[in-house]
Amino acid sequence: SQYERQGSYNLAEATYRKAIAVAENHIPNRLIAPSVYYQFGRLLELEGENEEAEAAYKHAFDVLENMQGQFRLVAIGRLSDTPLVQLYKKEGRTSEAEAILERTLAAQEQALDPHDEHLARTLVQLADLKMRQGKYSDAESLCERALKIQEADYGPGNLKMLSTLDLYAAVERRLHNMDKANALSDRATAIRRKSEPQQ
Repeated sequence: SQYERQGSYNLAEATYRKAIAVAENHIPNRLIAPSVYYQFGRLLELEGENEEAEAAYKHAFDVLENMQGQFRLVAIGRLSDTPLVQLYKKEGRTSEAEAILERTLAAQEQALDPHDEHLARTLVQLADLKMRQGKYSDAESLCERALKIQEADYGPGNLKMLSTLDLYAAVERRLHNMDKANALSDRATAIRRKSEPQQ
């Protein structure tokens, strides 16, 4: 990371490769190697080496998706944070981004508690992608499901729900459900006002 900050990308890349070898061969915690692959991929992406970055991200995703044993639940939760989706969206590869999110959702639905916050995060990401594709009804059902999970986890007025409420309201506007859109926006506004420091 220090080499990366200094712009010494060749040294950073070589050091990440060493870190990957150590993580894969000598560290019992199997969650470490995917994290290093993600960092390595971000460096490659910064260098404009998107194909190599994609390969690093895919490897990390596959390791997490297929992990068994004591680390499985944490690994499946971390699928929500894969940089693959952002890379594909940046390159206009929406169908591939959608496929990764669908895989993530399927794995999380099978392994995680139905009210797990990682599951809600995946639902919101997938809803956002569906909306960008004009699949508003699909986005609506995903937003509704995500919001129910977050309400159960956090209560009705938590800041963590803002992005879901904003997206949900935008979807309802696209569907011309203005009363529902306004109600969702009003909830988001009330949460923001409540979180502002008192004068």
